[in-house]
Amino acid sequence: MTPVRYLPVLCIAFLSLATPAETVPAYDLPVEAGSPLISEKSARIQMARMLQKDARAQEAIAEYRKLLADDPSLLPARIELAGLLTAQNQPAEARKLLESIPVEKLDRDGLNILASIYETEGRFPDAEKIYEEILKASPGDQIARFRLSQVLSWQKKYPEAVRILQTLVQERPTDIQLLRHYAQILGWAGRTKESLEIWKKTLPARH
Repeated sequence: MTPVRYLPVLCIAFLSLATPAETVPAYDLPVEAGSPLISEKSARIQMARMLQKDARAQEAIAEYRKLLADDPSLLPARIELAGLLTAQNQPAEARKLLESIPVEKLDRDGLNILASIYETEGRFPDAEKIYEEILKASPGDQIARFRLSQVLSWQKKYPEAVRILQTLVQERPTDIQLLRHYAQILGWAGRTKESLEIWKKTLPARH
């Protein structure tokens, strides 16, 4: 059976793991010690965040662009803008912003945004590398491990994907969504009997 690839947004719907969060990460720009003054740079980035919270995405994007015009090296603004552009269905520009930053300088939020873009573009080996990078720093990151299992399965690397999911299922044995993804990938791997057993566990009994 040919695997069906869902949009990354759905595939990361490892719903019971998700936690409420802002659309983009919150960074604080440095403030001079002992100074009560808020710089123009700090004011502009705070304004951009407030505009985004007020669902005024295009105005927020404009403020981030002004920030980066003044200081192209400002990593927090570049990462936040990339997240906002991705949410506004402008992944190509977001990818260029993030790819211009050395991978080792991207934080977890930036890495996740970039990996998600690679998934959307069908660049699964590149997404795989990013998730592996995240897991070097945070080996226990369940969401990164789940997403890695997805991109592995889309490359038909079923044994590796199944191994990751086996461990996650041991950690979260009552997570229905996780079990269903596990059953699905077992099916893709040709392990039909095991897949059926897991599917049955996730469905309510009917008489």
